[in-house]
Amino acid sequence: MKVKIKTKILSNLKIDLLFKFFTLLAFSVFIPAIIHVQIITGPIVNALFFLAIIWLGFSNAFLLAFLPSLIALSFGLLPFM
Repeated sequence: MKVKIKTKILSNLKIDLLFKFFTLLAFSVFIPAIIHVQIITGPIVNALFFLAIIWLGFSNAFLLAFLPSLIALSFGLLPFM
């Protein structure tokens, strides 16, 4: 009986972690796509990265910080030389 309860708790924690990760990822990708003013979007995205470190831990927050830049580069939104 205890084993079933323990696995359900672990699966709920993973679902919560994934929900937070993809929610923060969606905001960090779509906010710069909607608002094109760097003075506004920069602090918002940085605050999302700060929340990601608190909620998700450093390794997941590092991945979250890497993905929006990779997506912007793949769609041609970042200038490159």
